[in-house]
Parts: sequence; C-alpha cells; structure tokens
Amino acid sequence: MDRSQPSRRNHITLLILASLALTFLLAGCGSLTGEPGPPVSYTQGAGQVLIRLVDAPGNIFPSLRAIPEWELYGDGTLLYQPQGTRSDTLLQAQIQPADIAHILDVIVNQDAFFVDKKNLYGKATADVGQLVLSVNASKQQKTVSLLGEEGAPSEDQHMFSALHFLRSYQPASPHPYTTPGAVVLLRPYPGAITHVAPWPYPDIALQQVAAQECKTLHPNSQGSCTATSNPDGYFPIYGKRGTDLLNLLKDQQIWYMSQEGQTYAILAWPLLPENLITQADGKQWVQTEGMNGGRWPLLPGTH
Repeated sequence: MDRSQPSRRNHITLLILASLALTFLLAGCGSLTGEPGPPVSYTQGAGQVLIRLVDAPGNIFPSLRAIPEWELYGDGTLLYQPQGTRSDTLLQAQIQPADIAHILDVIVNQDAFFVDKKNLYGKATADVGQLVLSVNASKQQKTVSLLGEEGAPSEDQHMFSALHFLRSYQPASPHPYTTPGAVVLLRPYPGAITHVAPWPYPDIALQQVAAQECKTLHPNSQGSCTATSNPDGYFPIYGKRGTDLLNLLKDQQIWYMSQEGQTYAILAWPLLPENLITQADGKQWVQTEGMNGGRWPLLPGTH
C-alpha cells in the first residue's frame, strides 16, 4: 500500500484552497492586470453622476471651477470638453448601456479605481491646480486628486491610465451642450475698471445676489460677509437670459458690470444636469472644485 497517497492528496487540496483564497482576495481588492472584470453596477437615471472629471485651478482667483472636463450620467448622457479646444466648451453625446458598461469596466476593473484608499496621486507642484476625478459605481463612491504625472510613483500609474482613457474616448455624434440656463457668481469690485458694461437685467439686484454668494467665495469668513436672512448658495438665471449671459462671457473668464454705481466681477457657467436633480433633503446642489470650491445649494433664481 502506498502510504504517500493521502499525504499527496492533502498537499493538492491545500494548494487548491490557497489558490482559491488568492483569487477571492484579488477579486475583492481589484486587479491591476488590465483584464476585464465582472459587470459594474451603477445607478441609472438622468442627473445621476457616474464619472466626473474637473480640472480644478490653483490658488489664483477665481480659484474654483464647476464645468467638467468629462462627465457621464446614469442615463447615458456624456458631457465633455474636446481636447485641443479652449476651456469650457462642452459637447454632449448619448451613449448606450453597452458603452457605459465598457467605460466602467475599464475604470473600475481594468484600471482598479477602488483598489486602495488613497485620494492623492502623482507629484505635487506648488501653486498648480489638480484634476479631481470622482466615480460612483459598484456601490462605492470615491473622489481622488490627480497631481503631476511626470515623476509620479509607479503605483500611481493605474489612475493616470484611467485619465488617459477618459480623455481619449470618442463618442459618436456629439453636439454642443444645450444648457437650461446659467449659474452666476459675482462679488463687489470697487477698483477702477475701464469699459464696465451695465448689468442688463434691472429686476435682478446684484447687491442682493452678492450677499447670498459671499460665503461661497469666503467659506471661512469671520464677519467679512454681510448678514442676510436669505439662504446662501449659487444664483441661477434660467432660460434665454441665462444663455445670453453665457454667450456674452464666453470670450473671457471674468466680466465686469455695474449696477447702481457699484462694479461687480462676474463669472458664469452653464447649469448641468445634476444641478437640476432635487435630492432627498429637498435641495438642488452645485459642486465646484478648487481652492474656493465646495458644495452649495442652488438658489431659487429667476427666469
């Protein structure tokens, strides 16, 4: 009788169990092999952000940005800025569920977005902005900051691989994004400015809007913002008046306008699908990125 047979079987059994344990461990932690993985679950519906990439500016006013470089929603709406064009030019495309599945497979499985708990990748450079990438999928949510790729450690390369994939993605039949209006951000600017245009909408009091938005520019203010009974947040202008203002400001980031003898520095960006979704708290929200970035309610606004 061969006494080595039970020992050999036990050895094989241990090897199989070890192999299975390693397989489950890798499946739970994510893979860096670039291989396709299981289907990635996500929340469907308009305004449900799945992937959002924003180029956040450095510490130079206006040190915030709300216009995404690339943003995918649960209903297949894709907004993106084409490479090689001026910033803030948004195109829109409608992609199919199979395309969504492929994109999420690349980001979540192949490029292992959720593989670790880090939120900073790359090499920091003083006074330079960062790319902010958020993913909501596979019952997980994570936001990371991508700094300089040059000189980044090798273990960070999977995140830059995800970035390159998003930037190189070419949807079919894109067209200019049609926004339902503008988000307007302003602050008083008492300095002497030549060629100050008059504010075109007399029914919108800029002094009142500036008071409501003061804390969005000075979130840690200690008395620098005037007390007001109105809620704080971002002020929208819907419809043609909002889009007309965007067209007026499209050639420069900041415009100076006056009302009742006061000059204001004015910024505006298009309303996005997620701004129009009423959340469980009954509010609509605007998320900006940068040194002055943050999440603030969308105010009632006007048409």
